[in-house]
Amino acid sequence: MAVSNQKAVDPYRDAGGKYSAFFRGGCKWRWPGFPHLYYPAGLKYTKVDQFTFHDQLGRKPTFTQPFDCTINAGDGKLNTLYVQATDSVCNLSSTNPNSTWKRTVIRNVSPFYLRISDMTFRLIPPQRRNKNELYTAEDKWKIAVMWIPTIIALFFAVSVCAFARGITGSPSAP
Repeated sequence: MAVSNQKAVDPYRDAGGKYSAFFRGGCKWRWPGFPHLYYPAGLKYTKVDQFTFHDQLGRKPTFTQPFDCTINAGDGKLNTLYVQATDSVCNLSSTNPNSTWKRTVIRNVSPFYLRISDMTFRLIPPQRRNKNELYTAEDKWKIAVMWIPTIIALFFAVSVCAFARGITGSPSAP
C-alpha cells in the first residue's frame, strides 16, 4: 500500500470560492477577461512549426503553440479553455503539475432561491448536514430558529422579483 505525502482533503471545505483562493495565493488575476481569477497550466505542449485551424466561417488562423481551447458559439473564434475545479485540484498546478489546461475555482452558480432556502441549514456542521439521523437537539433548534428568517427572506425575494418582472398576481390582469 502506497503512502501519500499529501494531507487529506475535507470534501465539505474543498470549494472555498474565489475570495479564499485569492487570499490563499498561487493564482493569477486578470481584469479584462473572464474568468478573472485562474491558476496557470502546469504543463505545456511542445512547440511545432505551424498548424492551422479551419473553422466553419472560412477563417484559417495559424498557430505555433498548441493549446487547449473551446470554440465560442457567438463568433466562432477559439477561446482558451478554463476548467472549473475544486481547490485541491487547482492547487495541483503549482505543487504537482499534471495538466495543460488553466483552472478556475468553482463559483456558486445555484439559483438565488435555492441559496436562500439553504440558509436554514447553514448553522449545522457540514458533516451532519445531509444526515438527519445524526442531528443533535441543538441542531434541531438551530433549524427551527433559522426557518423564520429563511421564510421571510424567500417571501421578500419572490415578491421583489415578481414586482420587478411586472407580475401583478391578479387573475383578471391582461
